[in-house]
Amino acid sequence: MNQSQISVRYAKAFFHLSVEKKKLDVVIPDIHLMYSAIQDVEELKRLLHNPLVNPSDKKNVLHALFNTKVSPESIQFLNLVVEHSREAFLQDMLRNFIEMYRKHSGIKKVTVQTAHTFSQTHISEVTKIVKELYKTDIEFEEIVDEELIGGFILRIDDLQFDASIQQQIKNIKKEMLLQAV
Repeated sequence: MNQSQISVRYAKAFFHLSVEKKKLDVVIPDIHLMYSAIQDVEELKRLLHNPLVNPSDKKNVLHALFNTKVSPESIQFLNLVVEHSREAFLQDMLRNFIEMYRKHSGIKKVTVQTAHTFSQTHISEVTKIVKELYKTDIEFEEIVDEELIGGFILRIDDLQFDASIQQQIKNIKKEMLLQAV
């Protein structure tokens, strides 16, 4: 079984169980917390991927980190993942769970990549436009990337609108090369 199937199956099983037991609202903050921790803490990511570390040690670390911060359902999920030696896929499982939650709740993920931090006014404008366009709630994320020079890249789920200076320079370069031929 490939990694993607493993991650999706575990996420789907936990998601459906959470919906069935009416615990989705309890579990989703836990999922976000655990996903952020794995994404942000390189040592935790390495621990989960290290086959030489004893599963009981991994379970102890996860309990120490999350036991007082997440629900019992989330702890049971972590235990199950470690007991079946699937902890290396945990980050992908959590990401898939979040995507399932968004789809289930009708939430669009909006990412704005800019060269400089967006002002609160710009964030409000983008949020308002996307909410009106899709008639749904949104989850907003901002990424600062100085290589863009200026402008922005807007992603709504899988759609992308690139209005960055970097892209405009690439387009001009492409046009000049085509005219030179």
